[in-house]
Amino acid sequence: MFKYSKDGISVLSVLDARRAKKSGLFPVKIQVIHNRKQKYYSTGKELSKEDWEILAESKSRRLIEIRASVENSFSIIKSQVEALAERGDFCFDALSMRLGRCTGTTLNTAIQGKIDAFKLNGQVNSYYN
Repeated sequence: MFKYSKDGISVLSVLDARRAKKSGLFPVKIQVIHNRKQKYYSTGKELSKEDWEILAESKSRRLIEIRASVENSFSIIKSQVEALAERGDFCFDALSMRLGRCTGTTLNTAIQGKIDAFKLNGQVNSYYN
């Protein structure tokens, strides 16, 4: 439904039809793809396959509200992806942190990750912006 692609990063709104929820509906998610890896971000909305197919041109009040909510979630994620891609340092961890959905990442683990990357590249005494 909504699509964006730039610098090898794609953002799409998708119906996650891999598994239905208890209600029998499928969750609507925002899919971000970078370097052939994908990550899904929930929108909190659920639809049937039939409703998903008619969502773009539907005049139903319920579907219009869902479409607006999905578009809002999409635009938030898209703007964060654009900002990270502009700086040239896109990664899923940075995106999750900017979206406030970071999973236990603390400052110490972030610094330790950067130290490990420098050691791996042989840049122990390097300064990095």
